[in-house]
Amino acid sequence: MDRRIASVREEVASIHWFCLANLGCALLSGALLWLLPSTGPWALAIAFLPWLVQLTHKRISLQLQRTALDIPVAIFLITAVVGVWASYNLQAALTKLWIIVAAILVYYAIASQPPQNFRWVLAMLSASIAAISIYYLLTLNAGMLSTDLTIIDRLVAGWTALRPRVNAASPHPNIAGGLIALMAPYILALLEEARQNKQRGLMFFTLASGGIAAFGLLMSSSRAAWISLAVGLGFWLLWWLSGRLAGGEHARQRLIFATSAALLLVLGALLLMRYPGGPIALFGRLPGPDTTTSRLEIMRGALRLERDFPYTGGGLHAFPGLFSRYVLVIPSYFINYAHNLYLDLAVEQGVAGLFAYLLLLAGAAWLLIRELRRGRAQGAVLAGLASLIVLALHGIADDPIYAGRGTPFLLLAPAMAVAISREADALKLFPRGKSARVRLGIAALLVAAGLFTAFRQPLLSSYYANLGAIRMARVELEDFPTNLWDDGRRVDKLVTAEDNFYQALELNSHNATAHYRLGLINLLRRDFPEAQEHLEQALAADPQQRGARKNLGFVYVWNGEYEQAMRLMRHAGGVRYELEVYTGWWRAQGRPDLAERAEEMLARLP
Repeated sequence: MDRRIASVREEVASIHWFCLANLGCALLSGALLWLLPSTGPWALAIAFLPWLVQLTHKRISLQLQRTALDIPVAIFLITAVVGVWASYNLQAALTKLWIIVAAILVYYAIASQPPQNFRWVLAMLSASIAAISIYYLLTLNAGMLSTDLTIIDRLVAGWTALRPRVNAASPHPNIAGGLIALMAPYILALLEEARQNKQRGLMFFTLASGGIAAFGLLMSSSRAAWISLAVGLGFWLLWWLSGRLAGGEHARQRLIFATSAALLLVLGALLLMRYPGGPIALFGRLPGPDTTTSRLEIMRGALRLERDFPYTGGGLHAFPGLFSRYVLVIPSYFINYAHNLYLDLAVEQGVAGLFAYLLLLAGAAWLLIRELRRGRAQGAVLAGLASLIVLALHGIADDPIYAGRGTPFLLLAPAMAVAISREADALKLFPRGKSARVRLGIAALLVAAGLFTAFRQPLLSSYYANLGAIRMARVELEDFPTNLWDDGRRVDKLVTAEDNFYQALELNSHNATAHYRLGLINLLRRDFPEAQEHLEQALAADPQQRGARKNLGFVYVWNGEYEQAMRLMRHAGGVRYELEVYTGWWRAQGRPDLAERAEEMLARLP
């Protein structure tokens, strides 16, 4: 009997350490992809090493445990694979897919940890955030920051003069700040754990990690990260104060907290609405450079870009080319992402990808709120909720975990929610019984069939426009960025996409995507009257379509309708420079008549 008990204990200990090794390998794989994205599947192989080891170790049986959020994780992965198919840049899309797979492996490595490992999980996350901060600080260049915060400017200048010289690419300050803010609450949870158990060594480690992270966050000068972390920790503080006022009575604490939180939200909303100029003006007056207007313009363009690819998304890592070509109408690189997590997801993975991620966040919040209501593991639960708040708020103003280097941590907050919650109960988030799943599936099919029947023509029209937009981007952006205007040599390759757009218009004559893209194709053919007709209809269907407005302005110039062109070009940025380029470009193309019209328009512009 003693031998049997000892054997069981040894097996439990083996699984305990093996699960930690699995998490360590997943984090190491993500770190390699964070530093060297081109390593791709070779870095992912590290995450699978523990699974290979268990094949030769009889006492270890590591299984991929089911979690409450498996369904949205699966949908998200499927939409990412579709995004590879849709992307105009296959290599870049595959590189991003490997990082998304690494994020999913990190998710399951965290979610599968036994309860006795949770302290170690917090310690590993604390070490990760300290490592990210150290890497950022060692590679930080004073020229990367543009702030009006004198103290930070001096700190950065002094630090860059003192730090060791590291020849490596530095992450963008907003990316670094966003990652630190996302993971900072878990350092506080570990600190509380160390304090309660009186573990001085762990407390020293946590304070050191927290100090490094705090310095890195300060040096990032990321105001969005500061504000979102302040709100997340403010939520934690409000819960703690509610507990003190309630005298330890849990039901009363919940009531005080809910009332206080609702009151603060109402007051905050009133402040934003009554502030002169609204929330945009308020955020524009924060210390530091005012980037609200430029970011809003980018987000507006991204929102209209998303409407072109509702079913499939434009493809993984496709935002730079799509935004430059179809929103700004330039042949050169402008920006890598939309500065908004939700828009980036919608543009690259479509509505289904965005829905899956929102479902992940909502499910994670549900799990944590349920645990909070039960009064279990409050420190860890509050850290998880604070991290979710940081992620949700910071995602509105920036995107450190999908468009930037932070993608390996894309599913960190949902993973921690699953690990913190009670796994057996967590699975009840979705129906488990066979009959319940069948009923849910039938209900979903009936709803989908009803929606398709009611909106069949506009849905099919959007599908054909989506398909045509993908085929068009593959041709036009094959070698993006060229930094040269398209001379129309590849227009014959756009015949299939053109057919898709005409199919879309047969089902919905007001399809803005189809009209806009057909206008662009006719521009390449130099059929300016036909291009004008389609672009006018595109602009009528979507008056805020920046690309249609700009292209239509140029078409008016090529057709000699200068007054019409002036109406669209008067306040458009960069038009004067582009007209100057066109004067020489059209002559090189053998069209001196169009070069003269470009010169005439230049003379008319204020």
